[in-house]
Amino acid sequence: MIADATREIWRSPEVQSAQTINNYFEALPLAPEKHYTWQVSVQDNHANVVTSAPVGFFTTTDWAGIPFISAQPATALPVFTRQFTLHQTPSAVASAILYVSGLGAYAVQMNHHNLQAIGDERLEILNPGWTDYHTRINYQAYDVQADLKRDNHVNIPVGKGYFLGRIAQFSNYESLFTDGIKRPLLIFKLVITYTDGQQQTVTSAETDKWAYYDDYRVVDNDIYDGETIDFRLAPGELQPVVTPPIDQAAVRQTLAPSHEAKVYELLDQQNSPVASANYRIDRIGSKATLPLGAVQLVDVHHEDWRADRQQRLLFDFGQNMAATLAVTFHANTLALTKIEVRTGEILNDGQGDVVQQTGSDGPKNTLHHRNLVSEIGGDARSAEVFYTQDEKVHTVNARWTFHGYRYVEVVTDGPVTIQAIQQIPVSSLTHQTAWLQTNNAAVNRLIKNIQFSEQSNYLSIPIDSPNRAERAGWTADAQIFAQSGLMGFDSVAFLGHYLKVINQTEVGSAYQIIMPQSFLPKLAQARAAGWSDIGIVLPWRLYQFTGDKTFVTQYYPQITAYMRQIGPLTTTATTYDEHLFGDWLGFAPAATPFMNLIYRAYTAQLMTKMARVVADDLVQQQYAHLFKLVRAKIQEKYVADDETEEFHLLTRTADQVDRSFQGYSFVDDAETGLLWFLKLQLFTDETQKQRAIATLKRVVDNHDQTSRPTMPAKSLAVGFLGINVLLPELSAAGLNDQAYDLLLSDQNPSWLLAVKNGATTLWERWDSYTQERGISPDAMNSYNHYAYGSIAQWLYATMLGINVTPSRGEDAIVIAPKIDRGQVYNDESRITTVTGEMDSVYGPIKVAWQSDGAALTSLKVTIPVNTQATLKLPLADARRLNLVSHEASAPDSYELTLAAGTTSFGQSQ
Repeated sequence: MIADATREIWRSPEVQSAQTINNYFEALPLAPEKHYTWQVSVQDNHANVVTSAPVGFFTTTDWAGIPFISAQPATALPVFTRQFTLHQTPSAVASAILYVSGLGAYAVQMNHHNLQAIGDERLEILNPGWTDYHTRINYQAYDVQADLKRDNHVNIPVGKGYFLGRIAQFSNYESLFTDGIKRPLLIFKLVITYTDGQQQTVTSAETDKWAYYDDYRVVDNDIYDGETIDFRLAPGELQPVVTPPIDQAAVRQTLAPSHEAKVYELLDQQNSPVASANYRIDRIGSKATLPLGAVQLVDVHHEDWRADRQQRLLFDFGQNMAATLAVTFHANTLALTKIEVRTGEILNDGQGDVVQQTGSDGPKNTLHHRNLVSEIGGDARSAEVFYTQDEKVHTVNARWTFHGYRYVEVVTDGPVTIQAIQQIPVSSLTHQTAWLQTNNAAVNRLIKNIQFSEQSNYLSIPIDSPNRAERAGWTADAQIFAQSGLMGFDSVAFLGHYLKVINQTEVGSAYQIIMPQSFLPKLAQARAAGWSDIGIVLPWRLYQFTGDKTFVTQYYPQITAYMRQIGPLTTTATTYDEHLFGDWLGFAPAATPFMNLIYRAYTAQLMTKMARVVADDLVQQQYAHLFKLVRAKIQEKYVADDETEEFHLLTRTADQVDRSFQGYSFVDDAETGLLWFLKLQLFTDETQKQRAIATLKRVVDNHDQTSRPTMPAKSLAVGFLGINVLLPELSAAGLNDQAYDLLLSDQNPSWLLAVKNGATTLWERWDSYTQERGISPDAMNSYNHYAYGSIAQWLYATMLGINVTPSRGEDAIVIAPKIDRGQVYNDESRITTVTGEMDSVYGPIKVAWQSDGAALTSLKVTIPVNTQATLKLPLADARRLNLVSHEASAPDSYELTLAAGTTSFGQSQ
């Protein structure tokens, strides 16, 4: 049912169906510029009716004839303002909808009310969000009826955001302006409808009624650098708005409604410091083991949060995350005082070389900064800077920026008291949809790290990290993590929006390495296997997760065009770059030319499936043929298997290359190569498959370091292009013990190495920090990078056992936990207890199991209403749960159909 503020507009006939999801209704001729609500009623088989709460949505507006307005370019924060009077009394207003957008980032106040506040829970920042502004500018809508008075005042500050700040230095947005000089832009349309049917519109077309002033107090605001505020200054005088030198009609044409990917301050999740200390910068102790020395931290309580020229304050919030910073302070002098509130992910350990720029960049216990510097993007100051010449109390919540940090250091040239300081998380994700806990504390911490890294990096678009001078839309990170990301948080709309962004760019169907374009164009615009292929992988992931075919059908023309740009369908030749990326940051990677062929086969395989979805038989046949060509090429060039010796995959020597783009040595029998060989079924027969599995087992076990002399036993060696297939394919190949061994490894490289070293988010490098080397001497070293979190798909689907694939149709829910039957080999407890839940598109699915290390001893499963699930268990587990008698002969696995509700087996019955 759809209704407006006064009446029901449409109600569907009763639909007799057991289908829970993807029920489409006919397109309705809804009026533009309206606020509607929709509700769904469901009747069960006992005639009980449940009706959803009303959910509101806005219809679009027509921007024809309404111009963007602007200010002079040499200002950090112009504030656009105007006043207007209602034609009738506020009580006569039936509806009032504001449509607005701006470039860089805008905030809207109507009669001193921040329209972007959503109760006390969250607050929108950095609107209109990040897209390729050459081809798409999002606009938002707000219901402002309750905010209107007879006489009204609108204030709209426009900060730098993703358009005017350093993050856009390589995006060529200057080309939108005829003089090549970027300026802030604002477009505004308020539609007021009265109860008698009359309308009043207030728009940016009435330029003589608009003005702006420079808020000179905000000297700078930049996503990389932070905010600089000078409290000695005052706002400037009102000035007439400027008509920007742009093609108004062309830029208006790029406006698109969007509420799916906003960035929010999560006000209800803000954090206070868990620890606070001070130290003297003039007292650096020296030790032979610490080349850079150490400072002595002295714990201090809230009432002693004071800093001066020699004494600094250090706050630990206990959790690394993407966040804004809110601080209340006052100077204890009338002299000019500069206060820097610096943010960072880690503290220095005192080991390193400042001149060579390796390791720490200061004494032990001080804030580490070097990892915020990008070789291409430059330095990210990542601090709020304040100037004051008074003793007044000042409170600032810096919302034109965000930082990736756990620690905050206060540096000042005069006496200052910090009265309050808060870390306020920022994310586009507001609803967690998966929970998981085991008996192993380190694994539980890893699960939390994955969740925090996902929330930190899903910011308007999927970015690589929220910390350094980069924060770009690297497409490999996004496609590798997509399946895990969809499980962890309600991110379908978010990733669906990103799918729009990558299909609506200057380059059309030419998917690229970084989207939208930022960072170095030569790098961003290249095509690399696993990176630019996001245009193929992401729609398939969304279709699998939701069962919604439109994710495939809507972009099918662009998808097929891209595949032909990568290469002809009649040969194995590709236009992928043969040097860039590959199995990025893997310790023992497969050669990039090999990975190019792997991704050509993978995307050809996906294309056959997507062609089947859209009933394109010819294309399906073409890509099935292409896949066969690539398989034959890999067999011919890379497989060494004469059945008299071990199976080998020549992932280095066949291409006669030695090192990856990041300097790691390529190897034969690379784990990533073997995993993909098995996943794509590139073997000739079952015999070759089993021989390849035996080689994979040998490489992973690395017994006595015979396979990888420089790496420990039971070690992973994959990078970005192997991480999302590592554990799933080990389990699928019958090497489930090895999968658990790798999960529980805490040696270098491993997931738990970071946990062992205090990580609260995922790292970019396996060895971003080790006890032996300290802080990695390598450039590019983020401590909040989500790609390696793609292990989550295995944790939920294989360890917990919840598999939900609506695209399969009737067999959409499968419960198939694979327990840990491995042996203890380090200090980590083997997994014997797992409890978790996933809020799927069908509803919540819950699983809890216990084992004795040999078989399941209890299992409890909850399936949502109107669905059923298939339980699949190994025979040993089914027997232990008394599902099969010990004497009865049976196949190796057991299956049982589970009805909706909760079913218990074994001890939990």
